[in-house]
Amino acid sequence: MKIMRIIILLAVGMNIAVSQAFDAKNFYKAFDKYRLAPENLMLMRHAFVEQTLHKLCENSDILSMERVGTSVKGRSINMVSFGHGETRLLLWSQMHGNEPTATAALLAVFNYLNNHQDEPFIKQLLDRLSVHIIVMLNPDGAQVFRRRNAMGIDINRDARLLRSPEAQTLKAMKERINPQFGFNLHDMGGRETVGDTKKLLTIALMAPPFNRANEDSPTRVRAKKLVVYLKKILDEFMPGHLARYKADYMPRAFGDAMQNWGVSTVLIESGMHDGSDLHFVERMNFIALFAAFDAIAKDKLEHSDAKEYAAIPLEGPEVFDILISNALICNGDLIRPFRADIGVNRDATLINGRIEYNSSIEDIGDLDITTGLKVINGKNLIVTPGLIVSGTEETEVEKLLERGITTYVTGNGAAEKGKDAVRVRLSGKKILQLKSMPDGKLNLKELPVYTVDAAKAIGLKNTGRLQKEFIADLLIFRQADTGELDFKNLKYVIKNGRIVFP
Repeated sequence: MKIMRIIILLAVGMNIAVSQAFDAKNFYKAFDKYRLAPENLMLMRHAFVEQTLHKLCENSDILSMERVGTSVKGRSINMVSFGHGETRLLLWSQMHGNEPTATAALLAVFNYLNNHQDEPFIKQLLDRLSVHIIVMLNPDGAQVFRRRNAMGIDINRDARLLRSPEAQTLKAMKERINPQFGFNLHDMGGRETVGDTKKLLTIALMAPPFNRANEDSPTRVRAKKLVVYLKKILDEFMPGHLARYKADYMPRAFGDAMQNWGVSTVLIESGMHDGSDLHFVERMNFIALFAAFDAIAKDKLEHSDAKEYAAIPLEGPEVFDILISNALICNGDLIRPFRADIGVNRDATLINGRIEYNSSIEDIGDLDITTGLKVINGKNLIVTPGLIVSGTEETEVEKLLERGITTYVTGNGAAEKGKDAVRVRLSGKKILQLKSMPDGKLNLKELPVYTVDAAKAIGLKNTGRLQKEFIADLLIFRQADTGELDFKNLKYVIKNGRIVFP
């Protein structure tokens, strides 16, 4: 009988141990159920976050919410806490207002905790950890989707002088909580790569240095061990898409300062995924946070080797939104056409509550060290500039040239009249004929009908040429044996950095 009781107790103990084990795959699947953020994170405002936090915390047995500070413009800075353990953690998100990914993931973390508080795994976290999370440290910046606060200060460069109320709040919480671990949660530009692999960087991790010599201390070693542990967890879902964030020591930055103040701090930078899962990067944050809680609560870092930190590949060069490789470029400047790569980037800006996009040619030349989110093989293509405007009236070519316009979009009526195409001088020796499209073949509201010589526009802000920082309106033709560019051979139209045809 005694032996039987021992067997039963062992079996029960084993079941508890299994139930308490961290299973990243379960969290991967669970994320969609507990996600609360808006589809477009650019539109996630302070009012929504504050209201959501109130709903999550007001009837919760484990979550508590506290207003710990006030922004420049009077918005609340809120901290959510859970757990009653000896090991204290301090996390902060969106100190840059245009970096919302971690905030979205944290809302899902809180929602998950509320719905699983009786599970052994969560109970163990609550027993061993005291977690304090400042959600959206820069609410004024988030309101207009801007990096800096309302004073124009970068909060993450204000750790020494503490001129901003947001930085003062973060430092005050550090002093009050005296955490052993810190998590600095950010977004990257979204176009970075991993080392020299040309693979898109999805998550970058770093144990920030605490001095210029880039030395180690027990505090930083713990942070390095945590980075190594998180990499192994995340590699299961995004192998080859994680890197070490590349930054030198910055004493005025909070991550470096926290490390110097004795807080084992990990930087988590959210990048970009291939787009097949719109919330993939949020999902990876969700998994990483629970994995970190689990590793710290169960002392798993003792089995992590800090020496592996240096083997994690560094962040590599940026990719472009569109990369046109090895194309024949006729840049409207009366020079001989030449072959080169063209990198185009398109950036979103929030203006009066609306998202507007602005694009530019980021670079021209040998861009083989990187790649693009969309790659166009330009081997048999000709790229010409297309500063595009729309109109319905017949317009004199000279007036268009004076404005630096290379492409004029007309309605169907002009095409039906059978207007002759404007002759375009694209090189010093050859005049290329651009023929208008037959009516009905393409959407003429999106496509150019007449393209005009941009060479005379040089001097008017240098518009009308294909050059760096030039607005990314491009016409891309299939290369023909004749000296003509016929719209029947039009392969792509890029307008403001977006492919509108095909």
